[in-house]
Amino acid sequence: MSPMTRTAFAALMLSVTAWPVAAQSSASLFQKQPAAPGAAGSAAASLFPQADLEAAADISVGIEAPQPDPLPVPQVAETTTTVTAPEVVTETEAAEVSPAEASTATPVDPQPTLAPASPTLIALTQGIRPRLRPAEIDTQVVAASAVCLAPSAVRDRDLARNAGAFDVDPNLCITEERFTEHGRPWHMVVIENRRSPRGPVWAILHDNEDSAFDAALYSVSRYGGKMIALETGESRSFQKQDPNRNFGATRGITAPCRNMVNQPAPGFTKAIQKHFNRRYPVLTMHSNDNGHAGAGGAGHISARRSSATMTGLMSPNPQGSLSDEDNAVLTAGTVPFDQNRDAQKLAKYLGAQGINMIYEHVRTNTNDCSFSFHVKLNKLGDYYNIEVEHGRVEDQKQILDALMAYLNVKPRR
Repeated sequence: MSPMTRTAFAALMLSVTAWPVAAQSSASLFQKQPAAPGAAGSAAASLFPQADLEAAADISVGIEAPQPDPLPVPQVAETTTTVTAPEVVTETEAAEVSPAEASTATPVDPQPTLAPASPTLIALTQGIRPRLRPAEIDTQVVAASAVCLAPSAVRDRDLARNAGAFDVDPNLCITEERFTEHGRPWHMVVIENRRSPRGPVWAILHDNEDSAFDAALYSVSRYGGKMIALETGESRSFQKQDPNRNFGATRGITAPCRNMVNQPAPGFTKAIQKHFNRRYPVLTMHSNDNGHAGAGGAGHISARRSSATMTGLMSPNPQGSLSDEDNAVLTAGTVPFDQNRDAQKLAKYLGAQGINMIYEHVRTNTNDCSFSFHVKLNKLGDYYNIEVEHGRVEDQKQILDALMAYLNVKPRR
């Protein structure tokens, strides 16, 4: 071998030897991760660190476009998303961006173009697999499409019943959202007033309560904003779970909840909660059976009755069916009614118009994982629920108009 050949061969061997050393000293996808303490030889020794598994339990989800003055919940852009990375987002860290801000945001610089790898490097790395991320973490999220759907495109009796409303008001836009948690494939229909999107937001949690759906649709058309309605096959519950007993993101806060089948339910909780914002209180509507079961009726809500949790306040100025014991505005607070001046003011206003009120005293030890308890225990703002007897949609609309006037929300049309 000539001197020149020996020199070239030595240089080649030096470069081949140095490459693995450099790869080990720099951060890369192929670098071996340190084992978690105590993980060796146990089930904890996996393809990803134990910290990743622990963080995955608190993943936050969000599936809707920005809203003003948001509640402290995480947001994810309107794209189809499968939650796979163990990213923890606390409720106080998340903030939505207004549409105006989004349109002027600085674009993200594209990733730089990398030079093609050498044949030697490709050959050396062909058998190496990158570190795996955790597989699907219980909750899948599919965001609402930006395209408005026709009522006939969504197989739902509530939309079919109200198909004419969408012909009368072309500003009403239907989208869908789907997510899975604890094996339950939840389905929500979102109806937004695209002309006046910054209005009150209503949650319709029971699919069998038709008057609540119809009155919420009336509100979205008249006052703007939107409504979110759970679709559960016209049933009150879905796969043995009452949706209005399924709120709570941690095991500690959901511990007292006897009617919550799988505890906790952070995906469900945040998928509903993220639609609300600080501009308006949290609003819901329900309907119930005639009379109270404790007095020979069939329902469980009555403004004529009080309990350790509920204070019923019948109107001193009854106005026909409007003042039926099954019709009322339910509000909630963390102190007793006689210590809540805001609730007393509302009761006086409603009573003068023939509208009953029910006050719910919220305490941690009596948490039932309903939406009202979740809102007040987490300090997410004021809460109002309009309750009526099944089928009393006109009474529900009348109470709604009175509540909107009290909250100084003016009609948009």
